[in-house]
Amino acid sequence: MKTIIYSTMMSFAILGIIACSNDENLPEEPKEETPEYRYQDAKEITLTRTEEAVNEGLKGFSWNLFSQAYKKGNGENVLISPYSLEADLAVLLNGLKGSARQELLSVLGLSKYSQEEINTFFSTMCAGIEEADNMTRFCSNYSLWYNKRFNLNPSFSTLIGKDFGCDVFPVAFGE
Repeated sequence: MKTIIYSTMMSFAILGIIACSNDENLPEEPKEETPEYRYQDAKEITLTRTEEAVNEGLKGFSWNLFSQAYKKGNGENVLISPYSLEADLAVLLNGLKGSARQELLSVLGLSKYSQEEINTFFSTMCAGIEEADNMTRFCSNYSLWYNKRFNLNPSFSTLIGKDFGCDVFPVAFGE
């Protein structure tokens, strides 16, 4: 099971990794006039104590992910979004049961938290990131594509749409 979760995590991570390259041959970008950015313009995302604790739990996972990506990148510059992967895995967590669920909770550092507490954290973050910084645009496009031959639990579909802004699409795979 650990191999499956690790393989899934690394697949998601590979999708999120961008190795930086030498920019010598690229044309210089035109310089735009932008308003002066002041950090005090940024809004803090207010988290409850439980949401803060969930965030702390995820830090170990994030550092481990960075470490693994750096090693796989042979010391090259690497850009990765732990938040995106964490959110993807949290969506997946909503559909897991038994030992697979417990193992993923452990990998994420969230064994102490209920699904509701985890979902509330990600819901707060999704809403807060949009409003936190007027100089940064955050776009997420989470979606779940499933084989239409299977029935998706409607409450699962509603939950991931509400808490994660995730669109759900039935697809005719293999047809």
